[in-house]
Amino acid sequence: AASVITIAIFGWLGLKMNMMVNVTILLILVVGVADSVHILSGYLYFRNQGKPHKAAIESTYEKSGVAVFLTSLTTAIGMLVLLVVPLVPIQRFAISASLGVLLAFIFTVFLLPLMLDLWAPKLKKPKGKVASKDEGIHIIQWLLQKVEHYSHINPNYNIIVFSLLGLIFLFGVTKIQVDSNFVNIFGDGSTIETATSLVDEKMGGTQNLEIMIDMGRSEALKQPQVLNVMNELQNYLTTEVENVVIVRSLVNIVKDSNKSLNGGRESAYVIPQDPAVLEQTLFLFNNANPVDRRKVVSDNYQKAHITVNFLNMGSMHYTAIVADIEKKMAQLFAPLKKDYPQMQVNATGGLTIILKMVDYLSWSQIQGFAIALLAISGILFFIFDSWRIGLIALFPNVFPLVIVFGTMGYFGIPLDVDTLIVAPLMIGIVVDDTIHFLTHYREEIIKHNDKYLAISKAFREVGQAIVFTSIILSASFLTFLLLEHQGMKHFGLLAAVAIMTALLAELFLLPALLLKYNVTFPIKKAKVVS
Repeated sequence: AASVITIAIFGWLGLKMNMMVNVTILLILVVGVADSVHILSGYLYFRNQGKPHKAAIESTYEKSGVAVFLTSLTTAIGMLVLLVVPLVPIQRFAISASLGVLLAFIFTVFLLPLMLDLWAPKLKKPKGKVASKDEGIHIIQWLLQKVEHYSHINPNYNIIVFSLLGLIFLFGVTKIQVDSNFVNIFGDGSTIETATSLVDEKMGGTQNLEIMIDMGRSEALKQPQVLNVMNELQNYLTTEVENVVIVRSLVNIVKDSNKSLNGGRESAYVIPQDPAVLEQTLFLFNNANPVDRRKVVSDNYQKAHITVNFLNMGSMHYTAIVADIEKKMAQLFAPLKKDYPQMQVNATGGLTIILKMVDYLSWSQIQGFAIALLAISGILFFIFDSWRIGLIALFPNVFPLVIVFGTMGYFGIPLDVDTLIVAPLMIGIVVDDTIHFLTHYREEIIKHNDKYLAISKAFREVGQAIVFTSIILSASFLTFLLLEHQGMKHFGLLAAVAIMTALLAELFLLPALLLKYNVTFPIKKAKVVS
């Protein structure tokens, strides 16, 4: 229902279906299913404890309702921080995904109980008069019992292992490269990749840079000294800049025209240094082909541009190249500033747009992660009324992100438009299990003041739901591996890695930290809970 409403909103707003919309729908589905699994798991737990249908529903929402709301809230916050990315598709994804997640929570609260009234799952009756202690225990529960026992006896070992893994992958984080290549996202052998390679090899290159020149005065581009500077810049581009295929501007037209006017002599392929001869050359070319002339220079000869075509490469290869070109531009045109104080020379075109986007990506990733971390940290501190407990709760949630970014660094997966959303999305999702676990842990430790018993109860009441939701989420994101879009493949794989790593951290690291640092809650909280 939440997905349908979100799609309907897209239709009402006149937005088109694209890859980010598909990601939005999948995210709403998996988060909604995860909410339902937590409620259904709690319902079945209380039914197995002997409670009647209505009492089981009430107990489930009493124990898990707030946790489900908080997990939906943190996931929505993880989406909303993507609003800091100044790219419209990402911002639309942030708004629609957060809206869909909150709608999924609303339907979980209001619609799921009605569905349980109509189609409540039937409990399996034990065979025989006496059932053995372990009879009928689900394989997941059996594994959780083993993990629970292990967490009681080896908390220090768990902390050491996770710390070492964190340090190893933290080094991989330093190897991440911010890079965007819109051809490579379709993979080797794709039609687009093949066509791009053909254009690069046989034609004029597929990456474009335009150097825009505005002299601030009409007729300025009829002066030899101005064209000489343009010519010097073009010589630099063709001889000292790698991957340049074509450089063309008014300079080439002037040289070609002068050569034609001088019987085709190669020695005449130069810029006439006499202003009168230069103006005559331009006059003849303009009369012969005014349409082509307008493609390179304005009618009043104040503005012109230099077109530079490159071979297709990733954006990271061109960051330094464009910076060097801009430095050279400033250096060569500086002497003309005295005669043309209003002069402006800028680099633009497709290549600079890509580089600007990469700059947005790198800073947005840092800002988005920081905002999500601060917001979710604040929620954790508020929920558990303790900076110490909130800080401990952060470790199992930061660890998966270290693993994901370390994996990207070690395996050469670049940070691009698609992988950009992994960090805020994952920190919003993986914190859900922490909230569920700690909520149950807090309730039990307030009741019994026994941290070992509280961990055991948390494992039994919420452990199975955590495992199932993690498997559902991971399997859902892994479906992206079936796509041809390499960026979405990377996103799906990294999301699945983050979720399963978070599951391991919840089962092994979080209980170890709770035991190691003797995390308890004041007994007075019992009055508030009751």
